[in-house]
Amino acid sequence: MPELPIDAYEHLKNLLEENLKYTRETFKTVEKIHRHFMVERIYHFIKFVIIIGLLVMSYLAVQPYLQQMIKVYESLKQTAGQMQNLDPSSLYKQYQNANLLPKK
Repeated sequence: MPELPIDAYEHLKNLLEENLKYTRETFKTVEKIHRHFMVERIYHFIKFVIIIGLLVMSYLAVQPYLQQMIKVYESLKQTAGQMQNLDPSSLYKQYQNANLLPKK
């Protein structure tokens, strides 16, 4: 192996020290990026949990009203079904017999 001049050793030493400096800076930057991604994951998870929690709480708060509306809808549907089976002439006779119609 040929002998290198002292200037070459100094130059190589300076290059290695500079390389080490850039490597440390790169490592610090990569750590910051990794930390940022971890914080972002935690933030998105917490946001997801809050949204799901709000949806569940909203459903629990609205559920009694929905059940009441469904009962009213079913009773209206049943009444409408009964009204379709009515005969208008028999209805007229019932009102006439009960004296609910105006006199002529």
